Amino acid sequence: MKKYTVSFVSVTYAGKARAALNKAGIPAELRRISQNNSGGCGYSVTAEASADRIAAVLRESRIPYRSINEYGGRNEHM
Repeated sequence: MKKYTVSFVSVTYAGKARAALNKAGIPAELRRISQNNSGGCGYSVTAEASADRIAAVLRESRIPYRSINEYGGRNEHM
């Protein structure tokens, strides 16, 4: 199974996403990430499931996200 990284605008949404994914049986881990252009930081969740499944759980839980990217790879959902 591939891993995907989901980026969020806040630690609150990232934490809610981790909890929702774990509840759905998807292993997920919260991470702090640096953002190159803004000089600030952001938050992401790395999860082991398909991008479609991750997006579905987040939609069902009404948790907004910025993007879903293959771990170390390309952009999957915007």
